Amino acid sequence: MKLKTIRVFARHIFSCTLVLTVLGCAEETPEVCLVYVECEKHAAQVLGRDEFSTFAYGTNGVCWENEEIAALCRDECVGSLETLIDDLNEANQELGPCDMPSIEAPNDDTSIEEGG
Repeated sequence: MKLKTIRVFARHIFSCTLVLTVLGCAEETPEVCLVYVECEKHAAQVLGRDEFSTFAYGTNGVCWENEEIAALCRDECVGSLETLIDDLNEANQELGPCDMPSIEAPNDDTSIEEGG
């Protein structure tokens, strides 16, 4: 009986590994996106408008299924958070949870050197 349990467990591990290999490894949700999700809720409340759906940008969102999508979503979080901060400032409202975290540039091999 124990051997059957081990085989089922091994098959499950193999299946999970195969799925991650095909889909790509899940990315960790960047801090800027976590802040954006909370800021959207805050801005909707204090500005009296409907809240934009941020599910894709949250911890279990589709944005973090692979590297390529994650990079696009991260950029969207930065831009959307900047817009919300501007909207709140223009309306003379407290930023609440909308502090822009320090953002490190994603790792890429396409750096631009200054100078001649």
